[in-house]
Amino acid sequence: KGWSFNPTFNIQDKSIDLEASADYSDDTNINVKINAAGESALEVNHRLDADTSMNIQGNGADFNSMNVELTRQIDGDNTVKPKFDLASKHVTLSWVRKIDAGRTVTMNVDPDNSVGFDVEGASDEDW
Repeated sequence: KGWSFNPTFNIQDKSIDLEASADYSDDTNINVKINAAGESALEVNHRLDADTSMNIQGNGADFNSMNVELTRQIDGDNTVKPKFDLASKHVTLSWVRKIDAGRTVTMNVDPDNSVGFDVEGASDEDW
């Protein structure tokens, strides 16, 4: 288990921003950020099993405004990532497909707004 504590001293306005991160367990990491303006952010990463992880992110202490993303590796080539915005009750989905030579295609579905895809390669010479 590890931890870090990272204060940043802002010289111009003489304020301090703080970031702290800790491994709660072998499967869970918690990261908290607080800035001089009183804004805060929380991120929790938790591995549920060998193929499934969960990421929770939010600003402030309002748990109803959190975003929850699950990542599930279906097999060696396919991963799905549903994301839930608790404030708006909005769901999006990404499907990542590994293709040959380190290339991936990601399909992003936002049912209310758009469908798009990203194609990425492992190096500049891939394509």
